[in-house]
Amino acid sequence: DAHEMLLRNVFALIEGYFKQLEINETTSSSADLPDFSLTPLTYITEIGQFLLTLPQHLEPLLLLPAKPLKIALELSDESYKENIPSADILLSIIADETCSVYQLKIRQIDSISDSEAKQLATDIEYLGSVLEELGLTLSSHLKQSVQLLKAKPQSYLAASSGADPKLVTSIRQMRNININE
Repeated sequence: DAHEMLLRNVFALIEGYFKQLEINETTSSSADLPDFSLTPLTYITEIGQFLLTLPQHLEPLLLLPAKPLKIALELSDESYKENIPSADILLSIIADETCSVYQLKIRQIDSISDSEAKQLATDIEYLGSVLEELGLTLSSHLKQSVQLLKAKPQSYLAASSGADPKLVTSIRQMRNININE
């Protein structure tokens, strides 16, 4: 129960940051996302800062957990039985869920311009850099999303080779790319 409560609290904060993206999605103008820039938007930098501070909060508690805490963690999730520090396992669970939530938020975007797609790709790449700093990796789904969001409309088919077909279709529709080949 304590493990689930911890995860719920962490994800409540992360989802709160993602709501900044939701506000932009609900507007009907072309200002859904700002014009392309090389800087990630506020919502994702706040998520990144939060993720980067987690290790310093978790390490004292989970680096060498007390035996009752270790048993409780192992009962809550089988992955804690591995010979890996509990803090690393918890960070991995949080990173995986963050990627899943991000994927869900991206699927909820109805329409996106080319410049907005590039901005979203920049934001995803920023999350990838944060995860890399933590020794973790971006989900393959988000990596494919970056590739598809950056692809020029005329070369979208070539860029989508090897990507998840549902993702290819979803992003093609989001970007309003017509394939007439």
